[in-house]
Amino acid sequence: MANFKKNRKWVIRAAVAFVLILGLLTFFSNTIMNATIPKVVVESAYRGNLSYTNSQTGTAKAEGVTEVKGIEGREIASVVLSNYDRVSPGDVILTLKPVTDTTALDTLEEQLLALQREAEYAARQPSTSVDYSVYLQAIVDAEAALAQANSTLSAAMNREATLTAAQGVINANSSTAIAQQAEVDAASASLEAINVEISQNQNQISVLDDRIAVFTTLGTPTPSPADPGVITPTPVAGSIEELCAQRQALVEENEILQANLADAQARLNNAASQLATTNTAIENANATIEAANSLPSVTSAQAAVNTANSALTAAREAYTNIQITTGIAADQAQDSVEDRNENIAELTEQIAELSETMEATEIRATAAGYIYGMTTAVGDVLVKDQVLLQIIPDNVSCTVSFTFEESVASNFSIGMELSVDSYWIDKVVIVSIKPDASDPRNKRTVKCSIEGNVMPGEQITVVADRANSDYDCVVPSSAVYEDNSGTFIYVVEQTSTVLGNKCIVHRVKVTVEATDGARTAISGENIEGAQIVVRSEKPLHDGDRVRLTDYSTTEDERS
Repeated sequence: MANFKKNRKWVIRAAVAFVLILGLLTFFSNTIMNATIPKVVVESAYRGNLSYTNSQTGTAKAEGVTEVKGIEGREIASVVLSNYDRVSPGDVILTLKPVTDTTALDTLEEQLLALQREAEYAARQPSTSVDYSVYLQAIVDAEAALAQANSTLSAAMNREATLTAAQGVINANSSTAIAQQAEVDAASASLEAINVEISQNQNQISVLDDRIAVFTTLGTPTPSPADPGVITPTPVAGSIEELCAQRQALVEENEILQANLADAQARLNNAASQLATTNTAIENANATIEAANSLPSVTSAQAAVNTANSALTAAREAYTNIQITTGIAADQAQDSVEDRNENIAELTEQIAELSETMEATEIRATAAGYIYGMTTAVGDVLVKDQVLLQIIPDNVSCTVSFTFEESVASNFSIGMELSVDSYWIDKVVIVSIKPDASDPRNKRTVKCSIEGNVMPGEQITVVADRANSDYDCVVPSSAVYEDNSGTFIYVVEQTSTVLGNKCIVHRVKVTVEATDGARTAISGENIEGAQIVVRSEKPLHDGDRVRLTDYSTTEDERS
């Protein structure tokens, strides 16, 4: 029993110690956490009244001003006139020290001389041109080779039909050739027989001529043809008359044989011609068969066609490439010439300009008026195109430009006057309204003319309008943030935990309706009655945990 009481006391003591330790840990953990959590001041949006003005400031610019610019590298020797001095065209304003260093001019002249020599040498070069005939002939040869390859392929594909047709020609003409050869032989034999007979008759005629000549030599006159109507006596055998009659018969027979010989020759010629035609057909058929047998296979012929096609494509590409290469080279050469000519022109202009500036000893007024804005002094080294001063003409008119929000500028019109607080300015009148170059959608550039005693460069502030309106949600301007995503506020959300209230900030997008600088009227979802962060000791992010300070804004401070 005593041991039980001792154990019970020990358990109670352990439980109390545990609770104490847990409390101490919770206290210190909250203390450490609270030390790292940023403090914020919150405030609820309230209904309020805002008064504000739409004012802008611009710089007066003189119209018709003449600018006097400096000369590169020249040093001022003396200042003859100063601001507000009146000048006429030609009046000396500044004098310049003489130029002693001509290095810049010498360098430009050397560069110009080098370019001029380069241009001269280029002009003396012989003209060159590309001979395209070789490339064109290559294309012609490749086309011919392709045509031959296609012809060979077609023949190879039709080989069997060609062989069949050629053999058919040979078969059809072989028997015909035999018959025609026999006809030629017969005609030739007949012709030969006639020639032999004519030759024999001619020999007999020669013999008879010799015998008749013997009779004539012995004194027997050769009978002359009988007169018409006289009957010639029948010659006696062995007489000269008989010999003459025999001779005449042979002559007449030869005449008949000569006619038969011509007919036989015609038959022979015709038969020989037909035989030659038949033999030619057979020979051509044999040649066709030989050519067909010597043709390559269809596969080889197709490969030859492909090779010829590739060769033709390569020839055409070579021709196109040489044209492109030649064109590029010509363009590059032309560009080089044009660049060189431009550089020569630029250097010539620079040399003329530099020579003129080096020879200058004074800077003179180019218009009438009074000097304004001159800040140069003796010893200053001038820079090219640096505005040394302005010459303001008499009765100068000035303008000023302002940038307004589009919502404000929408109430403006050409000829409308804007309020100005400067007593020495009589009026500021709008002469043009156009979109602003920096933000053409939301802003407008308003150009105005100025009437009154105003100097160029003077700052002028105008008031477009004044407003005094009530708004449902007004907060201190410090509560409104803006970044690239838009305008927003931070709203505090509180939740209860075993360790106390937990405060988390959430980013809420809002729209600014108006502001007077210190306070801003906003609109957005779920912001009425919300606790809005108006001040924070550290930068906040959406979801950060914060601590609220014991601070509230009084009604007097709100107003």
